[in-house]
Amino acid sequence: MNTSFPACADRRLARLLAVVALAWASAAPAWAAAPPGPPPGSQAPLPVQPTSKGSAQGTGPEEPAPQTSNEAPGRKEPAPTDIQTPAGKPPEPGAGPPAKPDQPAPPPAPAGITDVPAAEADPPTEAPPGEGSELAAPTTTDQGPDVPPPSAVTSGPTCARVDAGADPFGLIDRALDSLRDRGGFQVGARERGTTLRGTACVVSLSGKDYALLYYQLDLTAEEGGYVIALEPKGAGEVELSVRPVLEGEDPGVVFARIERARVVGDKFLPGDDGVRLRKILNLGTGYLIPAAISAQLQQLGYRAQFEPAGANELTIRVEPGQSIRRVRIRGHLPLSKTEVQRELSINSRPGSLSRGVCVSPRKLRKERPPVCEPGDAACTKWEADEVDRLKRYLYDKGYLRGTASLGLTCGRAGDEVDLWVFLDKGPAYRVPMRQVKVVGKVSEDDKGWIRRAFWPRVKATPFPARITRERVEESRERVERQFAEPRDALIRRTATSRLALPYPQVRVETSYDDLKPEDIPKTGKLPLTVNVDLGPGVKTAFIGRRSYSEQRLRNELQLFSRREAPSEQTAQREAANLRSFYQSKGFLLAQVDGRYDDYGNAPGALTFQIKEGPVVRMKKLDLVVGRGVPRGVRERLERDFADERVLRAPGTFTEAAVVDHLSALLAKFADAGYLCAQAGVRVAFWPDGLDKKGEYADVDVDTILRRDSFPAWAVRDLDPRGLAALRKQSRAELYVRVTVEPGPRVFTSRKPEVIRYLDGPVPGDREIEGQPHHERGEWGATRMLRGTALRHKGDDRPGNIPLTTSLDRDAEQGIVDNYRNDGFPVADAELRWLYTDPRTKEVKPVPNARRLVDPEIGLCQAYKSGSAVEVDTEVSVYEGRPGVFGDTVIRGNFKTRSWILRRQFAHKPGGVYSRAKADESRANVDGLDVAESTELTAYPTGCDLEDDPKERCTVHQVLEMRESKDVSVKLQGGVGLATLDPFYVFLHPIFPNLFGTAWDLDVLGHYGFNTRQFSRNVPFLGDCAGQPCYERSVRGRLARPRIFATPLTLEINGQYQRRVTPARGPIELAVGNITLSYSRSRALQLYVGYLIQKSNISQDVAKPAFTPDTGLGQAAVVNRRDAIVSDRTGALTAGFTYNNTENPSNPEKGIIVQGDLRFASPYLGGQDWFVRTDLAFQHFIPIPRTNNRLNFRYALRYGHAIPLPNLPGSSGAAGVPEIWRYWGGGTADLGLRGIFPETMLVDIEEIDTGDGFKRLHYTAQGGHIRALASIALQVTSLNDFLGGKIHHSLFFDLGILTQRWSQVQLARDFRRSVGINFIKWDIKLVTLALGYAILLPNSIAPGNVKPIDDRNGRFIFDVGITF
Repeated sequence: MNTSFPACADRRLARLLAVVALAWASAAPAWAAAPPGPPPGSQAPLPVQPTSKGSAQGTGPEEPAPQTSNEAPGRKEPAPTDIQTPAGKPPEPGAGPPAKPDQPAPPPAPAGITDVPAAEADPPTEAPPGEGSELAAPTTTDQGPDVPPPSAVTSGPTCARVDAGADPFGLIDRALDSLRDRGGFQVGARERGTTLRGTACVVSLSGKDYALLYYQLDLTAEEGGYVIALEPKGAGEVELSVRPVLEGEDPGVVFARIERARVVGDKFLPGDDGVRLRKILNLGTGYLIPAAISAQLQQLGYRAQFEPAGANELTIRVEPGQSIRRVRIRGHLPLSKTEVQRELSINSRPGSLSRGVCVSPRKLRKERPPVCEPGDAACTKWEADEVDRLKRYLYDKGYLRGTASLGLTCGRAGDEVDLWVFLDKGPAYRVPMRQVKVVGKVSEDDKGWIRRAFWPRVKATPFPARITRERVEESRERVERQFAEPRDALIRRTATSRLALPYPQVRVETSYDDLKPEDIPKTGKLPLTVNVDLGPGVKTAFIGRRSYSEQRLRNELQLFSRREAPSEQTAQREAANLRSFYQSKGFLLAQVDGRYDDYGNAPGALTFQIKEGPVVRMKKLDLVVGRGVPRGVRERLERDFADERVLRAPGTFTEAAVVDHLSALLAKFADAGYLCAQAGVRVAFWPDGLDKKGEYADVDVDTILRRDSFPAWAVRDLDPRGLAALRKQSRAELYVRVTVEPGPRVFTSRKPEVIRYLDGPVPGDREIEGQPHHERGEWGATRMLRGTALRHKGDDRPGNIPLTTSLDRDAEQGIVDNYRNDGFPVADAELRWLYTDPRTKEVKPVPNARRLVDPEIGLCQAYKSGSAVEVDTEVSVYEGRPGVFGDTVIRGNFKTRSWILRRQFAHKPGGVYSRAKADESRANVDGLDVAESTELTAYPTGCDLEDDPKERCTVHQVLEMRESKDVSVKLQGGVGLATLDPFYVFLHPIFPNLFGTAWDLDVLGHYGFNTRQFSRNVPFLGDCAGQPCYERSVRGRLARPRIFATPLTLEINGQYQRRVTPARGPIELAVGNITLSYSRSRALQLYVGYLIQKSNISQDVAKPAFTPDTGLGQAAVVNRRDAIVSDRTGALTAGFTYNNTENPSNPEKGIIVQGDLRFASPYLGGQDWFVRTDLAFQHFIPIPRTNNRLNFRYALRYGHAIPLPNLPGSSGAAGVPEIWRYWGGGTADLGLRGIFPETMLVDIEEIDTGDGFKRLHYTAQGGHIRALASIALQVTSLNDFLGGKIHHSLFFDLGILTQRWSQVQLARDFRRSVGINFIKWDIKLVTLALGYAILLPNSIAPGNVKPIDDRNGRFIFDVGITF
């Protein structure tokens, strides 16, 4: 059973690891012990920082990396695991923090192991996923950069020296005052000083409730952005040092200068004690990270409390915790339960360890006992914080007087509890229209629409709604945008008729923002005052414009949307923006000069002088590559670059496109080994000008990035008189030549790589210069480099690999993967390139490929284009010791049984360690679909080279999961309407993860009412034209992912259905099928199965007519649906589904392809032989530049049923059983919505009534072949309407339903209809559609409208359609 949730630990740990290198200068005064800046790998500079891989200095022995005074020579400060990967490469998407070789080694087994099996079966050999498991993060560091001495120190009662609201230490003072007043702490004088790192404050604290101290400081650090250090000074005494975080840092708390740490507790889980936990945590001396310690203890089922035991001594008091299994919300409606739960802090979500004392559910129902024990200040503070969060949430949702309370109930197991949230919302506050008051210097006309904008109402309706913070902010933004941004003529007449100028500095404030609790009225009506401060207006003038209106140009200015005050600098920037706009429209030589005139209290003026010049169209674009690129390589480069190039002829030429084009082009050359490649663009306005000085211009990137208001490259290079004449023309053609000078091509050397086996782990800054090493290791170069980026596929020989910018990272990761997937859990590698200067023969170590092109390296200067350069490779490897899998503890499986999860493990205890198998185990557990998230943390012990040789390297693991199906039953139900089932009710109970076995059981009961009493003139209910029309059914589905620990999903389905339609009469069927499916990828799913079906179908028969006019048996008439024919089908099924849409239920982009094959035989339990195939293709295409509001979509469907009547055991029927034939018409799935349901193919018969009249009678028929198509254009009008989207669409349906292709007559069988969906409402997983469809008239499509069709069309209502 789990007592933790991995996301909790991960978040807190990631925040704290950025300050792992906290320094305490031993000779400096106490306050100078300010925490240091970010560790290597982050962006903020340090006063003294080791050179990390890829830095601009310290590339080899000639320039050793600087070291701090207290560091050992050659050792650098280790970086936290969330900054760099073991191989110096960014982690892959979705992967957790990568494993580090310098991790602390836990003892032989993690704490709390009570559910470990004795042995497992051999693991499957399925390929592992891309994500990786992670090693346990370090809890201790003993290195840190020096902190410079302070320039000034002051002492006083507060850390803040100015107004507490403005000083960054104001929040710290409030936290310290709260600890003093409510926590009983004695707070000493607060010393504040300044160093080169910033300002810090130091204060002494003494007290007893250190759980409250750490809780308060941790929240304060996160909320205010502080780095807080606590140094124990004695029993119950600490010295607190705090400073604001620097750029690139994360906030947090750390214990400093710890010389001794011990773990104590009154109670431990079975098999644990304080010494064992201390070894697991690998507690050392130096600086302890409480977030990392708490996270690891939480993984193992303990809550931690940190107490100073003496000078530089720390006691970690632990106790087994109770994990929050569920959060139960009461009193939330109409609010979302998910939103309420999201408002809770991470300490109150499922998986977190609870605070307080639980009671029985029965006791909680009778009374609300306190959550916290008397005197538990930390728990009381936690409860108060959570209640405050909930009250703020209720206030923001319109319940201004809402309150909340918490409760804890004990779970079925002793280590779990349920957290209850009780909401007392009070009245929902609304703002009466007449009580919206607008003040400020705005006209009465403006006040009217501002009042309407701030009046809360339900979207797209006139009904009032609760006032919420979201609505107030949206209204504020809407009003400010109306005043700040330029307005077109329509808005100027209707919304702001009195204001012709934009006001970019407008500010809108409301009384809602400053509402105090005592001012909230007791009734649900809240007056609202809106204060509008326009600020100065801005005039704009565009002198010299010819092609675009002032309004169009004004819309291109960005200061209005930024709400920015105009200035001279703004004028220059906006001039460059206007010039970019003109360039995008073809005015390449446009010149725009801007200035700003400030007239004091009067509106200022932005004036732009525009010289448009000619419209330039790129006529021709040539790519010229210098010598040295083989033809095959060049062709491949041009082919790969074809889809990424930005400049295309014919087309528009812009400076921004030049930058993007060259960047993409050089990236392609660098990927082919041309690291020194350089490229340029030359333009001319006639073909011969590209080679004549003064007639061409070189468009260089440096000039472009200056963002001048004129084409500086043209003014610089073109003849002035020619440029002046060119600007007078109305149009011009441009000829472009892109020239690439490839430089030398760089390869890896054919010499064997230099392998250095490090004696210790790779430092955190990845600097391995000077690290002690040995010459021989467990593996040689051949084995460690096999299959990596340094080898050709299937070839173990070194060299001839084009050196790319990512080759070193890829090779490092490949080496680490080889080791860790074959028994070395802490292996790490670092690669350097060894470049030999051809002139001096000096060997220069280069940490990464990008540095090879630096001028100080000299490679690009020493070799010319056409030459090949080989660079030697040095690989520094820390192997560690080979290890085996230990025990795996499972946490978080409140419901799912442990043996179900362990059957999915690809590893077994005692087997050779492989990270790939560990990742495969985690992926297999994910595949059970019982967890929202899983995390596998490795605890290697005895795996470093310096560990005791007698101790076997063993990797224990903790699998944390958050269950997604921790409920007994989900109950859904409702009413609905659909074609051929006009009115029905349904009940849908779902039993997920049945008894914790990962089986899911769904049952759906559907009862349709017979609506034959309604006339056909009644919309929807009259679709059945007064005849019986309904569906009644019960369905069951039992599913199990990864059945028998394989990638297959087993589904067992059963259904009984009685369906009555006007066209086909009553149909009864009972179906059972078994299906095995396999997800080949996220988009592609394959399946096979077996189906058995029993059906009773009404059929037409000829009977004698017993009438006075005829004798017995002398005449016969056809009596419709008077006989019931039984059919039984047994079939094998197979098929596939490919779906790459973003939302399978309501797709807007992508394709859906489906194929299905059924083979029926008497030997499979049926009566007939036949084959039925179905193919479907759907394509959803968002129309560009419509903000996803226009969407074109089409669908193609084809089905073919083939009878096999002459095979053994066949019933002899000439066709496929009627139940398996195709029907058409009436719905989107059946095609042709303009006709009555299932009447696409009919048999029309003339019946002589005997009185001189003939009656036409039709019978719906099923066909053996059906080909359908639908085309639709969809428009989205509302992106958010009651949780869904509102669409409208035009559609065109067409298709053919027939028995054989040889019988098709297009004029008779090719049917077409058009229609419109007035409303399509997408609600999560379903779409409701209301529309109207009509057949194309015979005047347009002869023979399309049959005698039985309604030529006036029909209303359609359906559920779950996409067209």
